[in-house]
Amino acid sequence: MGYSTYDDVVALTGTSLTQAEVEKLIEVADEEINSVLSREGISINTSSPPTQIYLASLYLSSALVLERQRTDITMPDSMRLGDLSVSLELEKHIQSYRKMAKETLAQYISLMKRSPTIVVIPGEEDE
Repeated sequence: MGYSTYDDVVALTGTSLTQAEVEKLIEVADEEINSVLSREGISINTSSPPTQIYLASLYLSSALVLERQRTDITMPDSMRLGDLSVSLELEKHIQSYRKMAKETLAQYISLMKRSPTIVVIPGEEDE
């Protein structure tokens, strides 16, 4: 199971990609997040990720969904109907989601690096 969910990515992006396609993109996003966390020496409980990890996954997955839709033209960057032209500014949305994912992940890493680690060593009375 990914850090974010198919339903949440659809709610944020309005994508018409299949559930399998979106879940694969969530998997790719989560692998990127895990790579960053691993480089920082941070591990997480994947079955119950912290809110910041969930949000980073949601934002990064959403950026990947929009990139995919732009690439396969299921969501073009602009549309023209007669004299009316509409720009969806997909690149702006993609970069915004990527930036939010990066900032959220950086906040989590900063928090984890500041948090003290408590190690409990059993004393004689615990044995």
